[in-house]
Amino acid sequence: QKLNSTPLPSKRRSLLGRLASSRSVADDLVALQAASNFPVELKFTDPAAYKEVVVDFKRARCIHAVSFSTTFEDRQFDPVCWEVEGSQDGQTWIRLQTQSSEFDTPSARLEPIGTFFATEPWRCPNVIGTALVDLRQVPPAVSERLCFFASSLRALLKYGSKPELRVRPGRDTLLDCQLGSIPTLTQVVPVYNEQVVLSEEFLRSSDGRNTNLGFLIAQAEDEWAIFAQQNRMGPRELFNAFTSGNLREWARSALAEQDEARSRELQGLILEVRLWASQRSQTVARTVAGAIQYHKAMDMLPCVQSADDRSKALEGLVQLFIAHQTYGNKKFEESVDQDMRTLLWKYRRYPVLLVCDYDASTARASLKDLVTRYMSREHRFAGSIQYASLQLRFNERYVPGEPEESIVKVVDVLPRVYPLVLGELEPRPPAAKTQGKAGNQLGALRFAPGHYLQMMDANMGAFFGEACKVPFVLRRFQPPGSDRRTVKARIIGFREHIFTGTQGAVGAAMADAEWTFGTVCQRFLAGLGARMHYGHPDFFDAFWASNRGSVSKASPILNLSEDIFAGFNVLMRGEVSEHVDCLEWEKGREVSFNKASQFFTKVASGNVGVMRSRDLKVLTESLNIAESFSFYFASVGFYLYNLVTDLSMKVYVLIFVLLTLASKSLDDVGKLDSLLAAEWVVSFGTLAMFPRLMELILEYGVMEGMSRFLPSIPGAVVMFTFMNKSIASAISSTMQTGIASYVSTGRPTANNHYTWRECYFLYRESHYYPALRILILYCTYRLLAQSFDVAALPMMVLLATAFVWMVGPILFCPQPTLWSIRDDLSEFWCFLIGASASDQNQRDRKLANLEDKLAASVDNARANLYDLWLVGKLEHKRVPVKSRFVELAAAIVVLGLELGVVFGTMVDQMRTVFLLVSVNYFLLALWRVFARPTILMMISGIFWICAVPFILNSESLGGQYGTLLVAFILSFQALNVVERCLLLIAWLHLRPDVDCASMPETTASEREQKEDAFKTVQKYDALVEYLYLSFMSYQWHLYFAIMLTVVNLSSQLVMVGLEALGGLQSWWLLGGRLKGGCFRLRREEYKPPGSDHEPPSERMRQLSVPGREHANLSHRVRKNAGPGQMELAQSF
Repeated sequence: QKLNSTPLPSKRRSLLGRLASSRSVADDLVALQAASNFPVELKFTDPAAYKEVVVDFKRARCIHAVSFSTTFEDRQFDPVCWEVEGSQDGQTWIRLQTQSSEFDTPSARLEPIGTFFATEPWRCPNVIGTALVDLRQVPPAVSERLCFFASSLRALLKYGSKPELRVRPGRDTLLDCQLGSIPTLTQVVPVYNEQVVLSEEFLRSSDGRNTNLGFLIAQAEDEWAIFAQQNRMGPRELFNAFTSGNLREWARSALAEQDEARSRELQGLILEVRLWASQRSQTVARTVAGAIQYHKAMDMLPCVQSADDRSKALEGLVQLFIAHQTYGNKKFEESVDQDMRTLLWKYRRYPVLLVCDYDASTARASLKDLVTRYMSREHRFAGSIQYASLQLRFNERYVPGEPEESIVKVVDVLPRVYPLVLGELEPRPPAAKTQGKAGNQLGALRFAPGHYLQMMDANMGAFFGEACKVPFVLRRFQPPGSDRRTVKARIIGFREHIFTGTQGAVGAAMADAEWTFGTVCQRFLAGLGARMHYGHPDFFDAFWASNRGSVSKASPILNLSEDIFAGFNVLMRGEVSEHVDCLEWEKGREVSFNKASQFFTKVASGNVGVMRSRDLKVLTESLNIAESFSFYFASVGFYLYNLVTDLSMKVYVLIFVLLTLASKSLDDVGKLDSLLAAEWVVSFGTLAMFPRLMELILEYGVMEGMSRFLPSIPGAVVMFTFMNKSIASAISSTMQTGIASYVSTGRPTANNHYTWRECYFLYRESHYYPALRILILYCTYRLLAQSFDVAALPMMVLLATAFVWMVGPILFCPQPTLWSIRDDLSEFWCFLIGASASDQNQRDRKLANLEDKLAASVDNARANLYDLWLVGKLEHKRVPVKSRFVELAAAIVVLGLELGVVFGTMVDQMRTVFLLVSVNYFLLALWRVFARPTILMMISGIFWICAVPFILNSESLGGQYGTLLVAFILSFQALNVVERCLLLIAWLHLRPDVDCASMPETTASEREQKEDAFKTVQKYDALVEYLYLSFMSYQWHLYFAIMLTVVNLSSQLVMVGLEALGGLQSWWLLGGRLKGGCFRLRREEYKPPGSDHEPPSERMRQLSVPGREHANLSHRVRKNAGPGQMELAQSF
């Protein structure tokens, strides 16, 4: 092994080795070489300058340390600095030791300095193993991560083709990095009410068939087997002990018997199971564990290992800030704070800090005491603080047995004038409220010391190999040797691996969509120079972001999609947002159908705010035509495209209705060479699948790419037919109301069963009624075509789309059974016929508005169909009068157009419809008089069923269904106009004050005015309810809900049939391990491999037997465990 000593140019007199006294440097080296016990050959590569000396050992040596002696020369050549390199072949040199700062030598001449400088201890022979890893013998997740890691290294070296980014062996690798060569990274995880660690109760609870822990094990069966083996127990044995509650019962028993060691071991095992499950869910614990992987990589660096203060050196490279907005808040559960302290204890060796929002009025007593003591000790401040941002961390002085709250300590307090909590109207005006997540990020940014930021979501993770590549990606911001004037990018994004893609059909579809957008599209846009910031965990230039608008914007109305505005900010300022393909972070996506729909609703509503923002206007004014197109389709264009596609469906059917009314057949349309004369089988949206197919082929090869692509088509087509409607409805409603509300999806597991009632609340306006309107238009078209004896298009794609809108939630509802159908049907039927809650709240004098007395929330068990739609009727009281005039004018115009395009015979039949409405009005009057009995509403429905065939067979119609259907449409549009007119006149006359409940009542006159205002509001509300009933709004909602019940029941029975044929629905929706046998209506719950009758393991016997000797306990028990659930076992 050769040793190459390379002093820096300004310090050419520095020497390597313990030099003997001599009159010159050359003489020193010659004398050293002549020593009998010095087995090396010395040679100057530049004898004239003595700049570099090569020490050639006769046999390979491992250099453990370096030292030297002073020479006779004057101290003006001191202090000194140097570099030491080693080589095995004389060609490739690896840096062993560097003294980049000047070392002050002793004043004595010709004396050893007495200090040895250690080299990296792992620079020794045979440290690189030669054993091969069989990827077929490891879990699939491990195999996939290792494959990508190995293949991405080539891309990492490719990125280093530029001279400033080149990875030089022996100099730029991780083992060669110094404290100053790696920029400081600050990781931020915003947390509001996300799940920190899955609770024991949640894991033991059942979805109706399997426990939640059983579902998670079914997704990672091999990993559970490894985990159970590490705990010296069988997979089935550990599962049964946890889900049955035996572990918890044994822990309580041991605590009661004061058997602390056994109790500590059982609590540690319970916590390990919770952490194992949390690592396979979308939790804060998984995100923090992923971020810590980078800490572990930095902790292994030689510069950190050899530092005097190892923890301080590590904190100089990376810090993790958990921006927990609600920590210490009495309004939230204490268990969440306990879980957060669990993470701080678990990762106490790493620089993990907790940033929280402090409000003295809602803070827990323990947190207030910590703040008071800190201000008194550090700042000698004895006053009170109302609002502040707190920085907390693990208290290294904590002693087990102390109160659990003392496990954290206050590091810094930043007082504020105003609170950070979202939704506070005081003391700030409503227009100044902050968007919750953006405000939370800003709270952490105040404390962030890093050069670069990594803003993460609370559903992420990371593989250790990916964490090792982060320093090389951070170099792309500012290449080595440059300064702040030559920063290459402000945002650097990278790939995302969606780890929830294995959790059923919904998770796979969402993972494919996210991968296409977050990886394929971002790579393409970066090449065009149009990439921005669409989500986390992108890297930010911290210095630039902290003084140019933070990493997101915080207006709750415009900035619902808060992170995209950081990309706008970068592009508007002429900066660059890059994308690298060599780094891949893990991220979760929604795996439940309803939550996936809510996610798209939130994103679509946020894009309406983007369209209204000043940022979009300013940005598009400075782009050329090519950049405008790429930018448009990368931001708001996709959502507008969905809206236009949705509107075109109704326009498409309406065109054929008008052509039929104009007596134009398909032959007449075909003579014009119009595409309308033929059925459209394949839509333009089908082309959007091909980019993903091409990318799969590039990444995995032809056969593997096709095998991944083809099975995903049916589920993805059905799901995104529904999701695209969610997007279109959200954009339409947000454009009309101007309100974009944050939707918390909660990210439940894929086995979460939802009810028909919940689906009705979510989709009644966005999917169910649009599907009904499409079907009514189609029926009108077919019936008119039959009446006019002309051919009609089948419109199969249109009907299939409307059908998916109605039954989509049922198709993707997991694990249906006959018993779940019974429960859903009973609950939904009670919802349909439930009595209004207004009668029960009539005596509440504090509630003036009728809508405040109604039960119309999905969380209200007394919610019913009557109240739900009546609340919608009452919402117009808060609409400006100008908007109401516009709505009335639009309704009149629509009625006029309808009357202008139909035949006179259809208009004449409106009299018959009004006669039927009059009879129905009489039945409803009886219904009100007799306290709303259900039987009279059933008689009313039977009346309509019998009256329609009777009228159709009359002489005036002669069986023309189309004429009667058009007459019904015209009649109820006319009733809609009359209702709007009456309500507008009544509102102008009464002028109800919806805020009368807040009127003062200190004097008699004020109380009288308030009483009059109450009566006025009640009169107007009574008129709204009267018209709601008399004009049949409630009845039509009821009849359609009954029809929807039949559709849901039929679809759910089909799904139960597929379950009985071998669990096909669960196999498709949740995975192959959850499918059952053939012809089974009731299946047993899933359990890991093994037998319930196997004899217990040795450790199980030790845990279950009280009063045993604990001298030889498992090595997994900590000696210095923390308090309560802080008593952690060795981390997995």
